[in-house]
Amino acid sequence: AALVTGSDYNLETVKKFSVKLLRGFNLSENERETILDCIVSHEDSKEPNSLEAKIVHDGDVLDKLGVLGLIRHSVKSTNMGLIDEGVTFEQAKKIVDHLDWRAERLQLQKARVLAKKVSIKDSKDTHYTKALEMIRLIVPLAKKGVRSEIIASRIKTKIDPKWFQKLSNQLKLTYLEEK
Repeated sequence: AALVTGSDYNLETVKKFSVKLLRGFNLSENERETILDCIVSHEDSKEPNSLEAKIVHDGDVLDKLGVLGLIRHSVKSTNMGLIDEGVTFEQAKKIVDHLDWRAERLQLQKARVLAKKVSIKDSKDTHYTKALEMIRLIVPLAKKGVRSEIIASRIKTKIDPKWFQKLSNQLKLTYLEEK
């Protein structure tokens, strides 16, 4: 909601904008409060209270994890001017660590299970190097305004085969299937 105002992380801005927006709908006070809880807690601005808010929060986080999350966050970082073609190992590590930070804040057990299915983390910390290589493929495309899903299709054959499989599973949503 607050992206249109410039910051989806400023709790007061998000809340003010959302309260005003919700006034236009015929909702009960309870419905309004539940929706507001979903809106203000989805970006970790505050702890979600309702089950609905936890589900919205976790769905948003899951959409921004794994290989696809790395693409999305790299595009966002490029568009914000935080990284460019000369992206460093430390910048790539910061992006990966941010994704891990988001995963640690998942609210529901099922979401934590799903996060493990898309995780790029490995025991040897080689995921940082793989991430750097991938971000260097992403940045030039992001600078041209190419969307995340299109970037994914353009770089998938140029990335680590295991990451390619994880990305394919994310794009097809097969990681959501029970096995």
